[in-house]
Amino acid sequence: MEQPLSGFLTSSERKLLFAEHKRETDGRIRDRYKAILLLDQGWSYRKIAEALLINQNSIRRYFAAFQEGGIDTLILLNYHGRPSQLSEIQQEQLKDHLRENIYLSASQVRSYIEKVFSITYTNKGVVNLLHRLGFILR
Repeated sequence: MEQPLSGFLTSSERKLLFAEHKRETDGRIRDRYKAILLLDQGWSYRKIAEALLINQNSIRRYFAAFQEGGIDTLILLNYHGRPSQLSEIQQEQLKDHLRENIYLSASQVRSYIEKVFSITYTNKGVVNLLHRLGFILR
């Protein structure tokens, strides 16, 4: 993608981006606003990436999103994790089991999952799975 020409924002778009940036609490979204504002000032993708400590390709994606649908598209966080290794039925079986049994560590739950479902998780993966299922290890 070619470097956009500076001054591509209208005055009202620029004011809106500044206002939204000031109000936004999510740093990821604030970086997106800054990237568009800096592109409008003529900064290069490389220079913005260095200043914001993010990848040049991210800057390009932000600009493409802004061109496609303005601020509404720019702020969409389309991060999707990978699907669970356990099927929905297996997740329900695990939830039922966890309600009836006490585990003191993620490694104990991991061993149970591996033994019963023949699926291998890391301890961190088990902790994330338990959180998604509504459980907390203490």
